[in-house]
Amino acid sequence: MTWIFFRQVAFVGMGNMEYKRDSREGRFHMVEPSVGRTDFQQEVATVNGVNIPFAAYCAETAAALPSWQCLQPAKIRRDPVVDRWSAEEQGSASALPAADLVDAYWRANDPMPWCALICERVRGRCQMLLSGRR
Repeated sequence: MTWIFFRQVAFVGMGNMEYKRDSREGRFHMVEPSVGRTDFQQEVATVNGVNIPFAAYCAETAAALPSWQCLQPAKIRRDPVVDRWSAEEQGSASALPAADLVDAYWRANDPMPWCALICERVRGRCQMLLSGRR
C-alpha cells in the first residue's frame, strides 16, 4: 500500500507510512506519511542490524555502504511509555513477549535518551507541584 501511494504522488526520498488496523473489519488504514525525516520505523530496522538513515547518508555522499546482516532472532523496539498509555486505553496489558525487546530509551551504550526522558518527567512533576496541581 505504501509503495503504491508513494508512486502515485511521485514521492522520491526517504519516507514511510503509519497504519492503524481497524479491529472491526481487520483492514489497515493509512494514518500518517513521514517524509524527509527519520521515525520510529527506521530505529526498528537499526536495532535489527540495518541502519536506514546511514544508508541514505552513504547514498547521498557516495560513501561506501557497509555490509549489514539482519539480526536473528528479530528484536522488538518497545516504547514503555506509549505501551503503558496504550494498555490503559485498551484496558489490557501489553501483548509483547518479554524476550528480544529493545527499550526505546534505555541503552547502556547510549544512555542520553533515557536521561532526557527522566529529566523531562522530573521537570513536569516539579511544574505540577509548584502550580498546586496534583
